[in-house]
Amino acid sequence: MAQLKNDHEILTGLVGNVVFVKDHQGQTIVRSRPQKSTKPPSLEKQKTWTKFSVVSSFITPIYYFLKQSFTDLNGKKTARDAVRAYFLTHAVVQQNNSFQIDYPKVLISTGNRREYHSIDAALTEHTLVLTWVNNSQQAWADPDDVLTVMVYAPAQKEYLFFKHCATREEETITLELPENFQNTLVHAWATFENIAKKNYANSTYIGVF
Repeated sequence: MAQLKNDHEILTGLVGNVVFVKDHQGQTIVRSRPQKSTKPPSLEKQKTWTKFSVVSSFITPIYYFLKQSFTDLNGKKTARDAVRAYFLTHAVVQQNNSFQIDYPKVLISTGNRREYHSIDAALTEHTLVLTWVNNSQQAWADPDDVLTVMVYAPAQKEYLFFKHCATREEETITLELPENFQNTLVHAWATFENIAKKNYANSTYIGVF
């Protein structure tokens, strides 16, 4: 319903198929009433929606972690923008008319700490054993940087975090996997964090097991 403000003689609101609105200069402008489109979306638009849906399904359950661990925003204004931009640009691939997460390209953190340098990773039925280089003598690394590991099981779409499970100088750790992560394909990533400086490394894809 349109309204007429007598003091300024400004008509606002809806009249038939037109809408009267006030712009930032106080002038009344007329727009067509928005109409719901009956035109089917183009193939490219459908692909964009599918791509966004695949990425959103993967990052939404772990966004509570990503919004803290993306400490390098890569030119974006917020962690949410940085996460979405990275995944949509680098961590999803098209296969025929569908999209899939490109697991080796996934980042669970960004920042300027020195990255996890893997020596070996071995999965048994119950445990994931990791060994890495203690490179704390190099720049952007400290012996007490803490390790976080994320394991993902695509079949169940379940994530498992081992937060602050070891330090950089410890060089190895054995992680016990729960029953629902046993006897199934899993992907794993690792990252170091300097808690005092609230900064992470760019995460490392450990592999698929």
